[in-house]
Amino acid sequence: MRPHFADKVIATSEVIKVGKMLAISEVTVTDDKNIILAKIISAMYAIGKKV
Repeated sequence: MRPHFADKVIATSEVIKVGKMLAISEVTVTDDKNIILAKIISAMYAIGKKV
């Protein structure tokens, strides 16, 4: 992560892949000059019965 000195911070997310039990997503945080401040890729695993 970078320190930010901007008036506006924008977080955008994108689902990379969705399977039967696993979903992978990415979140990017940028400032008002479109400089990347933080980025995370996350995997979510479904446990239990389907709804």
